[in-house]
Amino acid sequence: MNNKMVLLINELKKIREQYGGYLQKSATEKDIERLNIAIREKFKIELSPTYQSILLATNGFNENGVFLYGCETNLIQGYSDRYIEGLVEANEIWHESNDFSNYLFYAESDLYFFVQSFKDKLYSCHARDSFDDPVFKTNNDDEFFENIFRLAVDDNFYYE
Repeated sequence: MNNKMVLLINELKKIREQYGGYLQKSATEKDIERLNIAIREKFKIELSPTYQSILLATNGFNENGVFLYGCETNLIQGYSDRYIEGLVEANEIWHESNDFSNYLFYAESDLYFFVQSFKDKLYSCHARDSFDDPVFKTNNDDEFFENIFRLAVDDNFYYE
């Protein structure tokens, strides 16, 4: 994980603490190993190394309308009725639609989907209302996850 990601995770932590909250408890190496096996078996793709590093800091999040999926579906810390979906569970739901069956979904917001293509392995962001034309595309997983975090922590960040 690069320095920008570390700073963004710390920014997310500060925001959560400002409102009396906490980051989600981090995943364990075993959790990530189980997730890797499940993703390989079900979707025939390797998990992003940056995503795995993020899970060791926070096992998913829900901030500013942005949901980053965790290792498995869990309660959001501090709530008894709000959840963060697990990566496998979320993707099983998204893959019920043939339109989305060629992607691994890492995160979503009210406006965007954040995915990785099974075909070319590229990471991209798609507007919910026009999935066919990516808003952002990269082969760099650090850059991809930085954008997810920036959307979560910066009210002034958006895609044009």
